Amino acid sequence: MAAANWLLSSAGRRGHLVAILRQTCVEMGGGTVIAIDVSPLSAAGLLADEFEVVPRADDPAFIDHVLDVCDRYSIQHIIPTIDPELPIYAAARARFEAHGCQIWVSSPQVVALGTDKWLFHSWLAKRGFSVPETVEVRDPTAAMLQGPVVAKPRSGSSSIGLIRADGVRSLSLGSLSDDFIVQRAVHGYEVTVDFAVDRSGRLRGIGARRRVEVRAGEVSKAVTMDHSLLRTEIERFVAQLPGPFGVLNVQVFVDDDSDSVHFIELNPRFGGGYPLSWHAGARFPLWLAESAQAGVSRQDARPGVVMLRFDQAVFEDAAYFGDAIS
Repeated sequence: MAAANWLLSSAGRRGHLVAILRQTCVEMGGGTVIAIDVSPLSAAGLLADEFEVVPRADDPAFIDHVLDVCDRYSIQHIIPTIDPELPIYAAARARFEAHGCQIWVSSPQVVALGTDKWLFHSWLAKRGFSVPETVEVRDPTAAMLQGPVVAKPRSGSSSIGLIRADGVRSLSLGSLSDDFIVQRAVHGYEVTVDFAVDRSGRLRGIGARRRVEVRAGEVSKAVTMDHSLLRTEIERFVAQLPGPFGVLNVQVFVDDDSDSVHFIELNPRFGGGYPLSWHAGARFPLWLAESAQAGVSRQDARPGVVMLRFDQAVFEDAAYFGDAIS
């Protein structure tokens, strides 16, 4: 198995991903983990083998700068981690491949589905997937939704801007901006499903984790699970995505009473709770990196593994950060 060098983009606080990629290097026989971020104040950057500050993803110099980092460190795999950089990387995938770098990003179409909740809802409904009753906030039928509802920006992430209410009247629809959508709340429990897809479109593994507790929009306590209908629906869902690649996750609600799975949101990148899937056996980075070298059969996360997350800290002299610390 060939060694490989990894670039973790927008590393931020993602120390868990640095640890996972380092373990992947060990099992592949070597390699380094390089981190980049717009700020020198990145905990994950201090944990990586090397760390560099780069321009923002929307800066015209961003791609050239990252390509230079890839050339200097002989990077083979690039892991994007935040929504704003996904369309930038998706559009530049061919440039990186010419430098021997594989970006773990899906097609622009899949990225668009992940960054626009209304577009994703419409796409799902046209293909016969179960979805919550959903309308745009300025649609007159929004005021007719019955029961508990959820309002959220169509392009939001990490639950930013999300509003839960017992009914539409409590939302004050007129006060919401035009980019909001309103969904009728669905019964059941929330599950996030990590899944890995290789370049040929093959589903390489699933890690389903039931959310037990969420903090600041990110799962803090969860347990892996197996569910036959959920597994079937995820397989059907992945088969219809127009060009997925890498590690993605989708949020659903599972209702055992009605035997239903409602799709809510798609995140075409690593999710914050992925370490649970990794520890439960869904070792996606290792499998996808290996897939170009040898056939690797599909493996799903084993059920019954619990994750309880906690905060950690890294330490460094202030002089290391220069003017970033005032």
